[in-house]
Amino acid sequence: MSPKKVKWRKTMDEARIVEESGAKGYGTQESKLKLSKVQSAGMAAAMAALVISLCLPANVYLTKTGIKTVGILVAFLIMLVTEALPVVVTSLIFCGLMPVTGVTPDLGTALTGYSEPIVFFTLASFGIAAAMTTIPLSKRILRFPGRISGAL
Repeated sequence: MSPKKVKWRKTMDEARIVEESGAKGYGTQESKLKLSKVQSAGMAAAMAALVISLCLPANVYLTKTGIKTVGILVAFLIMLVTEALPVVVTSLIFCGLMPVTGVTPDLGTALTGYSEPIVFFTLASFGIAAAMTTIPLSKRILRFPGRISGAL
């Protein structure tokens, strides 16, 4: 066997061993159900930011709707940074919160920004980046100049 096949087989065997041993990792069912301290604190901080923004009165600088919008944005950013929930779930929850809190009149208005072409470009960019990091193609591309020059 060539060294490349042995190397690939070794990583596949390691993955199988980890899977069979039931080691706790990111992809196991048990790890998906428990929240870490950071995730729990993030969820609590996001809820606190949302509740505070809903209770604040309008002032000279922002209307009541503006304060709610800023509160939703702050809570959304806290949830994204702490990764309390998956990004898709967080996004859907906060899109649903916009009409519930009165920031937008209905769900259709809350989702109008998703019809812009830049959103699809960004999604495609993230998809390509995820595919490049998942498969070993990126490593092969990075090693190619080294093999040509004789460094590797």
